[in-house]
Amino acid sequence: TIIMEIFSLQFCYYVTLALCISVCNLLFGMRGHLGQIFNPSAFDLAANYSFVTILGNVMNILFVVIWEALIVQKAIRCLDFTLTLFTIHVICSWIYTGHFQWSFEWWIIQAAIVIPTILICEPVVNHIEQQEIILSFDTSGINKIVEQGKKVIKEVSTKNNKKKPVPSNNGSINNHTA
Repeated sequence: TIIMEIFSLQFCYYVTLALCISVCNLLFGMRGHLGQIFNPSAFDLAANYSFVTILGNVMNILFVVIWEALIVQKAIRCLDFTLTLFTIHVICSWIYTGHFQWSFEWWIIQAAIVIPTILICEPVVNHIEQQEIILSFDTSGINKIVEQGKKVIKEVSTKNNKKKPVPSNNGSINNHTA
């Protein structure tokens, strides 16, 4: 199940990241491209679209927190899942560009995204995890069963009272008459 949780989280991460970057591109009149997700050069602060890419990634932090709350559901696992999520992203970026990213600027920006994600995710998931679990159900079915049980008990006790022999000596110990 951990593999499925990681896969689900990664899928949700990329879907919402693409949506966040697309919204930022629309707001700032930029033309979007897949490189904004996978190409480290999209974070080059000298490029025009780097602000849009960084803003989309920052907006996506909220969604990552939501996804981890829904998928991971344990605060103690948030650090592991967040680091796994971004490690897989680094590998995907490496595959996309064909080379490992050594840019210090890119690593600083990634750290600036990962650290707040962890710092927000753990307390949020912990708060959700510690909430009181409220069980609600329809009690009318249970009330009917209880009422039926009372009727059965009453019927059984009435039948048992009819079968008991009634003492004929009015409660005296001696049955002999002299």
